[in-house]
Amino acid sequence: MHESASSTRDAASQTREVASEKRRQAADQARQVRSSVQSRVRQEVDVRSTAVGERMDAASQAMRSMGGELRSQGNDLPARLTEEAADRAERLGRYLREADADRMIFDVEDFARRRPWVVVAAGLAVGMAAARFLKASGQRRNGRRPPAARASSLETGG
Repeated sequence: MHESASSTRDAASQTREVASEKRRQAADQARQVRSSVQSRVRQEVDVRSTAVGERMDAASQAMRSMGGELRSQGNDLPARLTEEAADRAERLGRYLREADADRMIFDVEDFARRRPWVVVAAGLAVGMAAARFLKASGQRRNGRRPPAARASSLETGG
């Protein structure tokens, strides 16, 4: 009987060790997957932000050209405003081209810490826009139902 209890304890101990090793392996795999996903996301953000930065440069050049034309037509105030907008677009384009994903995340977090009310207001604005979009898409979807479906929904109260 003593041998049976001892072998049962040994089997239970081995089972715990195997389970513990499996947990460690799963945790290691999860860390590797997370690291791989984070790396891919960073690369994608870098590629896309660089592309947007290049588009911003092209837009700033177009605004500068427009500002020059406005100035040549004697419209100094609109020309100055257009050139200021071009300066800002150029700075944003440079930032997007030069900053990597980690820098952008740090800058967004820093901005949110310094101006939390702006982040809250932006969140409210995005939420309201999403609600309006969902409401409008629901109304359009209901408006496109076949006449028979509309009639049956009217009869059932839906």
